Formats: sequence, C-alpha cells, structure tokens
Amino acid sequence: MEQNISKYKNQCLNVFKGIACELVIINHFHGPGMVGDIEYTISHLGVPFFFLISGYYLYNSKLELDI
Repeated sequence: MEQNISKYKNQCLNVFKGIACELVIINHFHGPGMVGDIEYTISHLGVPFFFLISGYYLYNSKLELDI
C-alpha cells in the first residue's frame, strides 16, 4: 500500500543555496584593492554553506526513511 507523504520544500534553503552559489562564483574572480580582498575573504563562506545545506538534506532524508 502506498502512502501519500507530502514533502515540505523549504524556500529559505533555496535562498541559501543561491547565496552559496554566488559566493563560489565570486571566489573565482579577484577585484582590485581592499574591496577585492574583503570580497575574496567573504566569498570563502560559499563552500561551508553547501556542506551545511547538504548535511541538512541528508539528515532529513534519513528521518523520512525511518517512517
């Protein structure tokens, strides 16, 4: 018998994925001067964001399998 389980799509995580994607792209371009240095430093947060979001989805998929 098939269960109809509605999945909730977290829109906030979609925004975080978009921000992380932009940070990784910015990481590949270096601007001049102090602004470029600050931009380059902040853009290193993109990869940890991806790891956090992936961990959230992996944790939730494990919970859904236990149902």
